[in-house]
Amino acid sequence: MRRWIKLIGRGGTTLIAVGCAPLLVLLSPPAHEFYEVASIPIMGRTWMSPYSRSLTPQEELSVSIITNGTIRVYLLEVSVFDIYEWIISMEPAVDPREIRQEEYLLEYLEENSHVKVAEKISVNGEITLEYVPTKITNITLILHNPNLDPIEFRIKGSISRTIAPKSRIIPVSQIVIPLGLTLTAPWIIVSLQNQKRKRQV
Repeated sequence: MRRWIKLIGRGGTTLIAVGCAPLLVLLSPPAHEFYEVASIPIMGRTWMSPYSRSLTPQEELSVSIITNGTIRVYLLEVSVFDIYEWIISMEPAVDPREIRQEEYLLEYLEENSHVKVAEKISVNGEITLEYVPTKITNITLILHNPNLDPIEFRIKGSISRTIAPKSRIIPVSQIVIPLGLTLTAPWIIVSLQNQKRKRQV
Protein backbone atom coordinates (compact mmCIF):
# COMPACT_ATOMS: atom_id res chain seq x y z
CA MET A 1 0.00 0.00 0.00
CA ARG A 2 2.75 2.41 0.97
CA ARG A 3 4.58 1.55 -2.23
CA TRP A 4 1.56 2.58 -4.29
CA ILE A 5 1.19 5.78 -2.29
CA LYS A 6 4.85 6.56 -2.98
CA LEU A 7 4.50 5.88 -6.71
CA ILE A 8 1.32 7.97 -6.96
CA GLY A 9 2.98 10.75 -4.96
CA ARG A 10 5.93 10.86 -7.32
CA GLY A 11 3.50 11.00 -10.22
CA GLY A 12 1.82 13.94 -8.49
CA THR A 13 5.11 15.83 -8.14
CA THR A 14 5.73 15.26 -11.84
CA LEU A 15 2.33 16.75 -12.67
CA ILE A 16 3.07 19.77 -10.47
CA ALA A 17 6.35 20.32 -12.31
CA VAL A 18 4.61 19.95 -15.67
CA GLY A 19 1.94 22.46 -14.61
CA CYS A 20 4.45 25.00 -13.30
CA ALA A 21 6.79 24.84 -16.30
CA PRO A 22 4.44 26.68 -18.71
CA LEU A 23 3.85 29.40 -16.12
CA LEU A 24 7.57 30.21 -16.22
CA VAL A 25 7.07 31.19 -19.86
CA LEU A 26 4.73 33.97 -18.72
CA LEU A 27 7.51 35.40 -16.53
CA SER A 28 9.72 36.11 -19.53
CA PRO A 29 9.30 39.74 -20.65
CA PRO A 30 7.23 40.10 -23.84
CA ALA A 31 8.51 41.86 -26.95
CA HIS A 32 6.75 45.14 -27.74
CA GLU A 33 5.90 46.89 -30.98
CA PHE A 34 4.80 50.51 -30.61
CA TYR A 35 2.98 52.74 -33.06
CA GLU A 36 1.42 56.19 -33.01
CA VAL A 37 -0.97 58.15 -35.21
CA ALA A 38 -0.42 61.91 -35.01
CA SER A 39 -3.30 64.28 -34.38
CA ILE A 40 -5.53 64.36 -37.47
CA PRO A 41 -9.19 65.29 -38.02
CA ILE A 42 -12.08 63.00 -38.89
CA MET A 43 -14.82 64.81 -40.75
CA GLY A 44 -18.39 64.98 -39.46
CA ARG A 45 -20.74 62.05 -40.14
CA THR A 46 -17.90 59.91 -41.49
CA TRP A 47 -15.75 56.98 -40.36
CA MET A 48 -12.18 55.91 -40.87
CA SER A 49 -9.87 53.02 -40.06
CA PRO A 50 -6.48 54.16 -38.74
CA TYR A 51 -5.36 50.60 -37.95
CA SER A 52 -5.96 47.16 -39.47
CA ARG A 53 -3.81 44.03 -39.30
CA SER A 54 -3.67 40.34 -38.42
CA LEU A 55 -3.01 39.17 -34.84
CA THR A 56 -2.06 35.79 -33.35
CA PRO A 57 -2.96 34.39 -29.89
CA GLN A 58 0.61 35.25 -28.81
CA GLU A 59 -0.06 38.96 -29.42
CA GLU A 60 -1.95 41.41 -27.21
CA LEU A 61 -3.17 44.70 -28.66
CA SER A 62 -3.48 47.81 -26.50
CA VAL A 63 -4.76 51.06 -28.02
CA SER A 64 -5.33 54.50 -26.46
CA ILE A 65 -7.43 57.03 -28.38
CA ILE A 66 -7.36 60.70 -27.39
CA THR A 67 -10.02 63.03 -28.85
CA ASN A 68 -11.23 66.61 -28.49
CA GLY A 69 -14.87 65.63 -28.96
CA THR A 70 -17.31 62.73 -28.99
CA ILE A 71 -16.58 59.79 -31.29
CA ARG A 72 -17.50 56.12 -31.35
CA VAL A 73 -14.70 53.57 -31.38
CA TYR A 74 -15.16 50.02 -32.66
CA LEU A 75 -12.81 47.05 -32.70
CA LEU A 76 -13.87 44.52 -35.33
CA GLU A 77 -12.66 41.00 -36.10
CA VAL A 78 -12.46 41.62 -39.82
CA SER A 79 -10.13 43.18 -42.37
CA VAL A 80 -10.91 46.73 -43.46
CA PHE A 81 -10.85 45.50 -47.07
CA ASP A 82 -13.70 43.11 -46.23
CA ILE A 83 -15.72 46.11 -45.05
CA TYR A 84 -15.05 47.94 -48.30
CA GLU A 85 -15.99 44.86 -50.35
CA TRP A 86 -19.24 44.43 -48.42
CA ILE A 87 -20.24 48.06 -48.93
CA ILE A 88 -19.47 47.89 -52.65
CA SER A 89 -21.41 44.63 -52.99
CA MET A 90 -24.44 46.28 -51.36
CA GLU A 91 -24.02 49.59 -53.20
CA PRO A 92 -22.26 48.90 -56.53
CA ALA A 93 -22.74 52.50 -57.66
CA VAL A 94 -21.20 54.04 -54.54
CA ASP A 95 -18.70 56.82 -55.19
CA PRO A 96 -15.29 55.79 -53.70
CA ARG A 97 -15.05 59.30 -52.24
CA GLU A 98 -18.28 58.70 -50.29
CA ILE A 99 -17.61 55.17 -49.04
CA ARG A 100 -16.64 56.60 -45.65
CA GLN A 101 -20.05 58.16 -45.06
CA GLU A 102 -21.49 56.98 -41.73
CA GLU A 103 -24.60 55.35 -43.21
CA TYR A 104 -22.47 52.69 -44.90
CA LEU A 105 -20.64 51.84 -41.68
CA LEU A 106 -23.84 51.71 -39.62
CA GLU A 107 -25.49 49.47 -42.20
CA TYR A 108 -22.47 47.17 -42.19
CA LEU A 109 -22.44 46.92 -38.38
CA GLU A 110 -26.15 46.18 -38.29
CA GLU A 111 -25.81 43.33 -40.78
CA ASN A 112 -22.51 42.00 -39.37
CA SER A 113 -22.83 42.47 -35.61
CA HIS A 114 -20.91 39.22 -35.00
CA VAL A 115 -17.60 40.86 -35.98
CA LYS A 116 -17.85 43.53 -33.27
CA VAL A 117 -15.68 42.70 -30.23
CA ALA A 118 -15.60 46.12 -28.57
CA GLU A 119 -17.44 49.44 -28.73
CA LYS A 120 -16.67 52.55 -26.70
CA ILE A 121 -17.53 56.24 -26.77
CA SER A 122 -14.81 58.83 -26.26
CA VAL A 123 -16.08 62.17 -24.92
CA ASN A 124 -13.32 64.78 -25.13
CA GLY A 125 -10.77 62.57 -23.43
CA GLU A 126 -8.92 59.26 -23.60
CA ILE A 127 -10.16 55.68 -23.82
CA THR A 128 -8.25 52.40 -23.99
CA LEU A 129 -9.00 49.14 -25.77
CA GLU A 130 -7.23 45.85 -25.09
CA TYR A 131 -7.64 42.68 -27.11
CA VAL A 132 -6.11 39.18 -27.31
CA PRO A 133 -7.38 36.87 -30.09
CA THR A 134 -8.02 33.17 -29.50
CA LYS A 135 -6.83 32.34 -33.03
CA ILE A 136 -5.13 34.10 -35.94
CA THR A 137 -7.55 36.95 -36.59
CA ASN A 138 -7.85 40.07 -38.73
CA ILE A 139 -8.72 43.10 -36.61
CA THR A 140 -9.72 46.62 -37.60
CA LEU A 141 -9.99 49.73 -35.48
CA ILE A 142 -12.85 51.98 -36.59
CA LEU A 143 -13.44 55.60 -35.55
CA HIS A 144 -16.89 57.05 -36.25
CA ASN A 145 -17.65 60.76 -35.90
CA PRO A 146 -21.45 61.12 -35.49
CA ASN A 147 -21.20 64.91 -35.15
CA LEU A 148 -21.56 67.56 -37.83
CA ASP A 149 -18.19 69.14 -37.02
CA PRO A 150 -14.74 67.55 -37.46
CA ILE A 151 -13.12 65.89 -34.44
CA GLU A 152 -9.38 65.57 -33.95
CA PHE A 153 -7.90 62.39 -32.55
CA ARG A 154 -4.53 60.91 -31.67
CA ILE A 155 -3.68 57.23 -31.22
CA LYS A 156 -0.99 55.48 -29.22
CA GLY A 157 -0.80 51.72 -29.35
CA SER A 158 1.36 48.71 -28.71
CA ILE A 159 1.45 45.00 -29.47
CA SER A 160 2.99 42.69 -26.88
CA ARG A 161 4.28 39.32 -28.10
CA THR A 162 4.75 36.31 -25.82
CA ILE A 163 6.23 32.87 -26.52
CA ALA A 164 2.91 31.11 -25.91
CA PRO A 165 -0.68 32.39 -25.56
CA LYS A 166 -1.93 32.96 -22.00
CA SER A 167 -5.34 31.59 -22.96
CA ARG A 168 -3.79 28.14 -23.42
CA ILE A 169 -1.13 28.11 -20.70
CA ILE A 170 -3.24 29.15 -17.71
CA PRO A 171 -6.16 26.68 -18.17
CA VAL A 172 -3.74 23.74 -18.50
CA SER A 173 -1.85 24.74 -15.35
CA GLN A 174 -5.12 25.27 -13.47
CA ILE A 175 -6.02 21.64 -14.12
CA VAL A 176 -2.64 19.91 -13.84
CA ILE A 177 -1.30 21.58 -10.67
CA PRO A 178 -4.36 20.86 -8.43
CA LEU A 179 -4.40 17.26 -9.71
CA GLY A 180 -0.73 16.91 -8.84
CA LEU A 181 -1.31 18.31 -5.35
CA THR A 182 -4.18 15.87 -4.80
CA LEU A 183 -2.03 12.89 -5.78
CA THR A 184 0.94 14.10 -3.75
CA ALA A 185 -0.96 14.83 -0.52
CA PRO A 186 -1.23 11.19 0.74
CA TRP A 187 2.48 10.63 0.14
CA ILE A 188 3.40 13.78 2.08
CA ILE A 189 1.12 12.80 4.97
CA VAL A 190 2.60 9.28 5.17
CA SER A 191 6.15 10.69 5.00
CA LEU A 192 5.44 13.11 7.85
CA GLN A 193 3.91 10.32 9.94
CA ASN A 194 6.98 8.13 9.39
CA GLN A 195 9.29 10.97 10.43
CA LYS A 196 7.21 11.53 13.57
CA ARG A 197 7.44 7.83 14.51
CA LYS A 198 11.22 7.82 14.03
CA ARG A 199 11.59 10.82 16.34
CA GLN A 200 9.48 9.14 18.99
CA VAL A 201 11.68 6.04 18.85
